[in-house]
Amino acid sequence: MKTKRMLGAVLGAAFLLGGVLQAGAELFSVNLWSPGRNWAEEWQQESWRDTVRMAGKTGGVWETDDWTDIDVSTIAAGNSTTFTGSEGTTATFTIDAERNQSPYNWTTLRDGTTDPTENEAYMADGNATLLDAKLVGTERDNLVGGITVSGLTMDTYDVIIYLSMNSAQFGGGGNAGRGFISFNGGDTTEWFIPSGQPPTTFTEIVNSGDTGNYIMYKGVTGSSFSAEFYGHDFNHGGIAGFQIIPEPGTVTVLGIGLGALLLRRRLRKR
Repeated sequence: MKTKRMLGAVLGAAFLLGGVLQAGAELFSVNLWSPGRNWAEEWQQESWRDTVRMAGKTGGVWETDDWTDIDVSTIAAGNSTTFTGSEGTTATFTIDAERNQSPYNWTTLRDGTTDPTENEAYMADGNATLLDAKLVGTERDNLVGGITVSGLTMDTYDVIIYLSMNSAQFGGGGNAGRGFISFNGGDTTEWFIPSGQPPTTFTEIVNSGDTGNYIMYKGVTGSSFSAEFYGHDFNHGGIAGFQIIPEPGTVTVLGIGLGALLLRRRLRKR
């Protein structure tokens, strides 16, 4: 019985650590980015734009360096673009509605400086980069954000949605960092983004009202899914990116390998 529990723990840890996809399994990892307001100035520089793009960086709950960067400032509501998975399959991303798009800071970098080299390690961190820019929705003015992903060919999959909020429109008091999301027309989940600049680690939102920066929807079926999201009142909150992970068996290779090693060591001690 103890051995079974240990193997189960290994399989769970394998997913959290990134795991190994089975051969031919498609993983989609999409970063939604946007430059800040002063587009004609600093945000036109590639060095600034690189701080909110995942190209060349590794990150995510399912850690990978195979990210697609989508500049959501170039896509009007009702329009679409395609993106490609790890095995070359394409799917379609559509912005159904939005308030706007923005990085964590409108006129500076996420660390509050104007020089990407001043805090080079943090600015190059993949997780902080992923949690920086976002597609925004707000409760005020009923400018709720919405996206649809379609053209998926997997039978069953998990969806990880990364959430973020602007520095200047973060809210205050008991509503600081407060936002909401619903998936495929289901119940609305309330979430709170931790205060401070985008972190380098992830915290899962499991229950409505939790504080965190990502939410996972497991066992999704069908060729498409949709999400609606918005920040409380004028809080500028929204989706910073998403990953689509096929199941079942996405961690089989790593799980069995680690499990076998663990069991061998256990048997040797007997």
